[in-house]
Amino acid sequence: MKKIILLFTMLLFSVTASAKLKVVTTLPDFAALAQEVGGDLIEVTTLARGDQDPHYLEPKPSYALTLNKADLLIDAGLELEVGWLPVLLTQCRNPKIQSGQPGHLTASSGFRILEIPEGRIDRSAGDVHPDGNPHYWLNPNHGLIIAKNIAARLSDLDPANASRYEQNFAAFSTRLKAKISAWEKDLAAFKGKKIVTYHKSFSYFVDWSGLEVVDLIEPKPGIPPSPAHILGLIEKIKAEKIPLIITENYYDPKPSRELSQKTGAKLLLLPTSVGGEAAIKTYDDLFETLVKKILGALFFAYFRNDKIPQEAIIGVSFAVSSAVAILLADFIPHGAEHLKYILAGNILWVNWFQIIKTAVIYAILGLIHYRLRHRLLLVSSNPREAERRGMRVWLWDLFFYLTFGLVITSSVQIGGILLVFSFLIVPALCSMLFFEDLRKRIALGWLIGALTSLIGLYASYHWNLPTGPAIVTGFGLALAISLFGKACVSRK
Repeated sequence: MKKIILLFTMLLFSVTASAKLKVVTTLPDFAALAQEVGGDLIEVTTLARGDQDPHYLEPKPSYALTLNKADLLIDAGLELEVGWLPVLLTQCRNPKIQSGQPGHLTASSGFRILEIPEGRIDRSAGDVHPDGNPHYWLNPNHGLIIAKNIAARLSDLDPANASRYEQNFAAFSTRLKAKISAWEKDLAAFKGKKIVTYHKSFSYFVDWSGLEVVDLIEPKPGIPPSPAHILGLIEKIKAEKIPLIITENYYDPKPSRELSQKTGAKLLLLPTSVGGEAAIKTYDDLFETLVKKILGALFFAYFRNDKIPQEAIIGVSFAVSSAVAILLADFIPHGAEHLKYILAGNILWVNWFQIIKTAVIYAILGLIHYRLRHRLLLVSSNPREAERRGMRVWLWDLFFYLTFGLVITSSVQIGGILLVFSFLIVPALCSMLFFEDLRKRIALGWLIGALTSLIGLYASYHWNLPTGPAIVTGFGLALAISLFGKACVSRK
């Protein structure tokens, strides 16, 4: 009998010792950080999803049941969850996780809280948080502090595994600090760049990254924008040449899209939490996504010019990048020959029949474009005026792109897609930077095309490189030099 009791006691102790701490978080970001420091010692559940607005979560009976079994609750505080968490805490009947108990951790301590309102606060100001902005996890340095606080609280609740929690935090801290350093270096080039956001969700990210929010699409927190507010924003974005609009991906994107369409500013619909997009599984992933998307948008916006469509810059970047990739692939034995032929062609094997056929097609299309040049230029430069004059802009656009496609397809056998595209686009872009007069643009474009071709042919012969990609890469350098030269002239 004594042996049975002893065996039962040992089994009970073993089960208790191996039981995982049940951690419940209000936000998936806290869940991700808790998982980093808790590892396989804890079982983590989050109440809100990453693609939900955390202000307005609908309480469910299952949430109260989850909280009833929790050993630790981690919330944001600052009244972010004030609309739904208090009622769940009342219903869950778990004294361990009530406010002020060891099983309740509010993650908002250890760093400066932004946007604490001053003076009288009432509903006329919108959904104002009286204790400050609660979206503090969108500064990765705050994530380190939150993770450290979680590790300390887990150690208090489970002292037997305190060293494991400390080791896990140390590993996470080392990894995240290295990434933060890299992100900050990447963002440094755009410090002070002005943006517009929908809500104040990105205040901490902006404070960390060095960007500047000049206005909000919401006139007041939680209040949708009025038509008058949108009109004011349109004027402001145009006047200050604001390149980027950021909207949380759980808000209605219509007002933001209207602003983007009417101002030319790039619109990004961004997640604010882990799980906000399917690929964002960890806290690191969240910032990798935010930084890469914002950098990409600002990079192309940096080259935005009223004279040059952004699509053209993006297309040139694609063409040049593909050409460089082919140059590198040329050093790999038996590498992607068919792809190289389609993209870059082989101008060394061109015969007179191909040249004459292409020249005839170019001459016919050139004559048609010349006869219709006034209408084509009006549709391209001022579509609203063209519509006012009764022109069907979409039909003229279709005509242009059909003829543009005919030029490309008829020339692919000679130079390949990338070379043809570069000849058609890059000289025109370069000349548009410096001249308004159409004749001067054409003359400079021909000169740039001829010189770049000669330089590319020389490089191809001298270094034994594929001719097409060498010329395309030269066009990329020509555009970069032109942009740099234009920037220098503008500063003077």
